[in-house]
Amino acid sequence: MTGNIRWQIEDDEGSPAVPATDGQRHKSIRLGPILAVDFSEHRTTVTLKYLTDVYSRSAFDGDYLQLSFIRKIW
Repeated sequence: MTGNIRWQIEDDEGSPAVPATDGQRHKSIRLGPILAVDFSEHRTTVTLKYLTDVYSRSAFDGDYLQLSFIRKIW
């Protein structure tokens, strides 16, 4: 299981054309499974992560799929 939390700590200022209402502070909590495969003979790790929004404010709700490829150089 993996996840992340994002909490904006300062208000948005907006622009003269579109003023920010109520500061529009971004808040989100995402959770989901993670799969990591380590290829030690090649000094490589491949990670697949799927996150879904559990809580979201002033942000788009959605699902996220992340694929990471890590290779140790020396």
